[in-house]
Amino acid sequence: MLQGAGAVAVGVDTANAAIGFAMIARFGAIVVDLTTEDGGWFLRQLRESRTPSSDTPVYAISGDRHDQRYRDSFTGYLLKPVNRDALVHALAALPRQSS
Repeated sequence: MLQGAGAVAVGVDTANAAIGFAMIARFGAIVVDLTTEDGGWFLRQLRESRTPSSDTPVYAISGDRHDQRYRDSFTGYLLKPVNRDALVHALAALPRQSS
């Protein structure tokens, strides 16, 4: 979905793999589609890390309507099915990193 909008996207299958990428690379945004437990774990690990991506905006995608506190822990929260235009619009509003 994001590659079709011109973004460079890296896909991984687990929260551990996502943390691994965050440890070595700087991302403009991170979009996660994780269970409640994995999403909370991932966000805590990322924020507590001293990685290039520790302060990166994180958007959650979920099929569940989580409580407001959980949703507010992310930069943005989108329910499935995700509207491509809404996701691209949210990410496009982020400040651009200088090269």
